[in-house]
Amino acid sequence: PSFKHQKKLRMTMINGNEPMKKHVQSFNKHSGRFIQRLQEQVGRVEFDAEKYVELCMADIIH
Repeated sequence: PSFKHQKKLRMTMINGNEPMKKHVQSFNKHSGRFIQRLQEQVGRVEFDAEKYVELCMADIIH
């Protein structure tokens, strides 16, 4: 990506336009579910964290 493209993305995030706010709300909602799923695994010797990351990413994208 060019510097100009990166600058445009940063400025969009800083200025907080409406589409970006919607993405942040979605991220907050689904990251909360991600944390709940991880908390269910507390105390286990081992678990596949990648599975939970993939589920979270899928939730955010859809």
